[in-house]
Amino acid sequence: MAVVNEDAAPRTVVLRMAGARPAGMLEYRYFESERPVDERGYPCVSTAHPDADLGAGVTVHLPAMGVVFLTTASPPDEPPTPR
Repeated sequence: MAVVNEDAAPRTVVLRMAGARPAGMLEYRYFESERPVDERGYPCVSTAHPDADLGAGVTVHLPAMGVVFLTTASPPDEPPTPR
């Protein structure tokens, strides 16, 4: 999932999905003051949510002008090779 805040003010949203069961999710954050990368410069996980429950709702805090990605996919061991 991608949650985008194009506004100049911070926002908080609650993501819900009916019937979803708890699952591990990884959060990637991209904002002017928050762009975590690994030693190779590739994006890295900002926060792990081991028991995220979309059925009950997952709260996402977004500073201004940026995006948060939430995924159940594991990060790759090695980034793809550029072509």
